[in-house]
Amino acid sequence: MSDLPSTKDAALDFVVEAGPRAFTDDLPKILRLEIAKSSALGAYREACKRIAQAEIEEIHRQIAIVSKENRILEKTAHHTRSHTPAYRIPVMMWLKMEDIYGVGCWRDNDFIEDTLKHHPGLRINVKYGTRGQELLKR
Repeated sequence: MSDLPSTKDAALDFVVEAGPRAFTDDLPKILRLEIAKSSALGAYREACKRIAQAEIEEIHRQIAIVSKENRILEKTAHHTRSHTPAYRIPVMMWLKMEDIYGVGCWRDNDFIEDTLKHHPGLRINVKYGTRGQELLKR
């Protein structure tokens, strides 16, 4: 027997004792919610929170780096006349969003526009034109 306190619910006690390997897709939602509230998994839950927070901080750090790089691209793209993408997304953010919203979410223009609305630094605005005219590329 383990040192974990009893929850007085045999099914919940089984899952708590079995640990993360018992967290499968067929685990009822109500049981998952009870586990989330259980004090027996406090340390495990806190560790998962810290991992998730560190992952989000890293994604935001990468967004800041890509945003700075995009400003440099904007300044140089109209001089080189090369093809410049409309936006750039950090790989870690791309993969995390696919984990959350499903593979292929980046093919949805509304999804992309919403992401760029929340993180405008990822958009690249390049102006093209001749004789003083500047046309904004979207």
